[in-house]
Amino acid sequence: MEHLEKLLKDVIAATQRIEASRKMYAAQIAPDFNAFNYIQTNELMLSRILADLLDPSKSHAQGDLFLKGFLKLLACDWFGSIDLTSSPEQKIKVDTEVQTKASRTQRSMDIYLTIKSDQHDIGLCIENKPFASDQGKQMVDYYKELENRKHSLFHLVYLKYDGSEPSEYSVSKDQLESWLVDEKITILSYADLVPWLESCLGYVQNIRVEVFVKEFIGYIQKNFLGVRDMSERHEIVKLVTQSASSIDAAFLIGNSISDLKIEMMNRLFLTLKEKCSKRGWSFKSESIRDLQKKHFHFFIFSGRNGHADYGLCIEFMRMNNGSCLIGLRRESEAVSDSSVFLDLRKVLADQMSWEFNDKSEWWPAFAKVKYKHWDTNPAPWIAIQNGEMVQLIIAEAEMLFDTLKKHEKLHLLRAD
Repeated sequence: MEHLEKLLKDVIAATQRIEASRKMYAAQIAPDFNAFNYIQTNELMLSRILADLLDPSKSHAQGDLFLKGFLKLLACDWFGSIDLTSSPEQKIKVDTEVQTKASRTQRSMDIYLTIKSDQHDIGLCIENKPFASDQGKQMVDYYKELENRKHSLFHLVYLKYDGSEPSEYSVSKDQLESWLVDEKITILSYADLVPWLESCLGYVQNIRVEVFVKEFIGYIQKNFLGVRDMSERHEIVKLVTQSASSIDAAFLIGNSISDLKIEMMNRLFLTLKEKCSKRGWSFKSESIRDLQKKHFHFFIFSGRNGHADYGLCIEFMRMNNGSCLIGLRRESEAVSDSSVFLDLRKVLADQMSWEFNDKSEWWPAFAKVKYKHWDTNPAPWIAIQNGEMVQLIIAEAEMLFDTLKKHEKLHLLRAD
């Protein structure tokens, strides 16, 4: 264990040196400044950014540089054989939020790209999923739309924050497998966008465009990959590769991360149970072994028996997704009495600064937990270790239950 302790001490010392340098030269390097901190980076805005980069006619003035690089990411042989400069009559068009009129399915394609010339008629639909979940038969409808538009060649791109496949809710496993075999769909993650953008940087001829692309890369790395500082990573890699024992120690540490998360989550649950018991509440969770499962969640109920229909819920879309929600949620099935749901929502909307989603019958109200990327970010696990996470969750529960009690609506948590 001696070599493991030495590596940990060396890594801690290196990161402390980097942090000290960041503070010393903050005025010169502004390490935390990024233009995207001031841009509304919702799904629509990210789609607009990607669409504009892919469109040769847009104001970046770099022609088809970004488009050519992006086409190389696609999992179909025929994109590699397309010469974008072969026809003077060629038309490339990129639009966002394009209605699926050809299939009459009442959807909007996030990005719709067409390449038309005397040689080919290509249609490309990019479904951008930086945050949202799939909708019922969504990818099937997009496939039908491209078919009905009569392109000689067409392709779907499913761009998900973590690179996971579309859910069976969106397309069946058999249908998806058929598309993959026939090279009709490419599944990408936001991590895949980084090498594409970096490969284009060397050919960008305008400094403002170069800065924008670098800022966009930084935004992706921070918000989807959990990268705090690339210099930290480089320094750690340099330390680890110095000897066989340090490499061995690094793998020992890396292989222990999943166990560390389970241990820390277990500590969180034990502490929450203790705090809840003192307040007359009950705590209920899924198995900690299912930590990486989509929609992993746990509940705090206002009574001791835990049989209420609604409770304070903390739910993860996935551990590495930015969307970890906390709020009032029904525990099991869909709402049987909509009047109860609407009554709870009205009280919370008037009294609390939580969000409200008209499409969800599970969450009357919710907020996003400030800690993101639990899969790669140490901050939430440190917050568990030092007690800040428990304080945050208990404070939200107290605010929720006190608000409902004050307005004599606490009984609504037992909807049935």
